[in-house]
Amino acid sequence: MRLRCVTPWSIIMVLLRNPISRAYSNYHYAKQRRYFDYSFSFAEAVAQDIDKLKVAGVLDDPYDNESWTKYLNANAATRWRLCFVGRGLYAIQLRQWFEAYEQELSTTSSRRTTQTSHLPKKPDHFLIMPSENVHSNPKKSMNEIFDFLSLDKHEMDDNSFERKPSNSGHYYTSISKREIPEGMDARIQADDEVKRKLEKFFAPFNDELVEMLGEEWKDIWKSKQH
Repeated sequence: MRLRCVTPWSIIMVLLRNPISRAYSNYHYAKQRRYFDYSFSFAEAVAQDIDKLKVAGVLDDPYDNESWTKYLNANAATRWRLCFVGRGLYAIQLRQWFEAYEQELSTTSSRRTTQTSHLPKKPDHFLIMPSENVHSNPKKSMNEIFDFLSLDKHEMDDNSFERKPSNSGHYYTSISKREIPEGMDARIQADDEVKRKLEKFFAPFNDELVEMLGEEWKDIWKSKQH
């Protein structure tokens, strides 16, 4: 809301990563930097963060702003570095941004409950893209961004997109490449049980993301047989 008040003309671009891949990468980023006990497993990290979401009331009423704020406050001491699961609940977070930019400024409460089934649609000045698409087809993605910004397209060579991974730790597992969600690097596979748990957990939130962003987001991170 504060950003909307100061710069209502803002153009906002967001990249969304497979939430399971994001959670596992977040876990190893935090582990490498010793933000928690080194023996803390990914399964334990997932279970603990889901418990925090439950205690805050987010899972009872995902669209209650107070519950989400309570969850964030519970993680403030670690500067939100351990929100392995919560940060992957994209529909909750985007909903707040969409409503803040669409609603008229008022003194009324912004609280929203699950009794209201409507989810806000993406405002025109938001560009939301799967990060996997940007990495797999950077030229096409950049031209989409140029179009969105009303800029002329540019021909770029492949060297324009060379980058050094910012979180390139060696966190391989012995898990096979079967059922790898599209776009998830084989080197960051969680064990199958935790992966299935997260797929089930994220599924309803990803469905709501489709309602907000469009059918092109349907099953975008669904597991595939390889």
